[in-house]
Amino acid sequence: MDDPVEVTPTPAATPENEHRLHRVVILAMAGGAFLVIAAVAVLTATGGRDQPSAMNAADPKVAASRAGCKLARHRDEGASHTTKTVRYRSNPPTSGDHSPEPALDGLFDPGSEPRPEQLVHALEHGRVILQYRPGIEPGPRAALEALFEEPVKGSPAYHTILVQNGTEMSAAVAATSWTRSITCPRASPEAIAALRAFRERYVDQAPELVP
Repeated sequence: MDDPVEVTPTPAATPENEHRLHRVVILAMAGGAFLVIAAVAVLTATGGRDQPSAMNAADPKVAASRAGCKLARHRDEGASHTTKTVRYRSNPPTSGDHSPEPALDGLFDPGSEPRPEQLVHALEHGRVILQYRPGIEPGPRAALEALFEEPVKGSPAYHTILVQNGTEMSAAVAATSWTRSITCPRASPEAIAALRAFRERYVDQAPELVP
């Protein structure tokens, strides 16, 4: 004869038991949802195990650090109109008295660039000025020209000026907006990426936004 098998009795389905089971199911579902949300948040923040986040890639501070560039915010030097030559405290200039006539958007060949006072007026209107030191190699200049043509806010070359620097700046390449600048000692691909991040963040950030 077979040995008797011990059977554990199933608890009766009382309202209390059903309520307790409901709580267990809800907590399990909530915990699972939390884990899914947490996993999505981690992936979003990190962009995957080996990829930097898109936000960090477009952050001027992060891009400047990677390229060895200097990102700076300068004191507002004023915004009066003058026909005189102005001596600016930042180089390249980022604010201050300026010409009544602003520089127009566009790419200017060496020797045809607007005066610094005109460029500063353009900064007051929300423009970003990409500039390079005289004597730059053809490759880096071509990279700057390609950057100039890239769409910003859906429009190529939006509110951007590209010129050869005329203020004897020490940087190889730079970008300026009103009271802000990024200056890079080398015209490396990382520097171009930093200028891109700067333009995307600071275009149209000025006292007078002019279309």
